[in-house]
Amino acid sequence: MRQICFVKNFVRFTVGFFLVLSPFILLAQPAFTSFYVFGDGVSTTTNNTDGGSLYYGNRFSNGRVWVEVLAQRQGLAIGATNNCSYYGQYTTELLKNINKFTPPADVATTLFVVWVCDADLVQDVGNYEAAPGTYSWAGPINQSRTCMQWAPAR
Repeated sequence: MRQICFVKNFVRFTVGFFLVLSPFILLAQPAFTSFYVFGDGVSTTTNNTDGGSLYYGNRFSNGRVWVEVLAQRQGLAIGATNNCSYYGQYTTELLKNINKFTPPADVATTLFVVWVCDADLVQDVGNYEAAPGTYSWAGPINQSRTCMQWAPAR
């Protein structure tokens, strides 16, 4: 019985301690000031205009996409002008868009997400027939690996 009273008192003290001191705890400054996304349909919020009621907004999903959740957790806004991803963007187009991108003034504190296009892999599977009616994964995997081993020109 004595142990239960001790535990209850300890819990009360701890909760009270944090409730009293919580206004004095300083919040951390945000690590990022803006947010940019480059990628494919997994990240896009912009170009699904024919999805109808099956999709959420202009996304290729039935809810928010992962970059929207990340932006919210970082306390950042992500708008159509900062989301440079779109459904059907393959690695070659992604690289072109990154290379022609003009960095913002706050580039030092900007969070950039580059989602390497898994669309390349899925799109290319049908192009590698090992035998009539059968497909080999080796070709698409090697092609995707080649596309994903790049270094930005900047």
